[in-house]
Amino acid sequence: MATALFISLNELKKNTNISGNIDPNKLLPAIKVAQELELEPILGTDLYNKISNDILTDTLSGDYLTLKTNYIHDILIHMSVYYYLPYATYQITNGGVSKWNGGDNFESINKDDLTLLANKQKSIGESYKKRLITHLCNNSTLYPEYSTNSGEDIDPTRNTNRSGLYLN
Repeated sequence: MATALFISLNELKKNTNISGNIDPNKLLPAIKVAQELELEPILGTDLYNKISNDILTDTLSGDYLTLKTNYIHDILIHMSVYYYLPYATYQITNGGVSKWNGGDNFESINKDDLTLLANKQKSIGESYKKRLITHLCNNSTLYPEYSTNSGEDIDPTRNTNRSGLYLN
């Protein structure tokens, strides 16, 4: 099944500090990963597929369009950057893996700065994810696909309290 992009490259560039001249082929995998690993677990497979199909057929409307515009959009903007950043300075070619140094006019970012940027994007994305989960839980009747998953489908996450390490 074909999956639509829930955000465009133009939306990603317009709403972040990503330069307009970055090769789209470097950004598309980050958007795809953000959709599949961050968004589908929140929506569940059925609602995710419904929105994807409606985007592909240009029939997204009503509550589903509102969901995409007011909630999904912001999550994917920041989580796509989060997934892109660790690979931004690296290039994989036939000759191996190399790190871009930006020439004489630029200084490469160090690992600590890169981690800081990535974590900031993740934090913003996580905040938007909480808003989406709250909206879906409070308005589940607007999206019947939210509760129709079965078999190998991914059931939607309804817990907004994600934490790191649990110490008993």
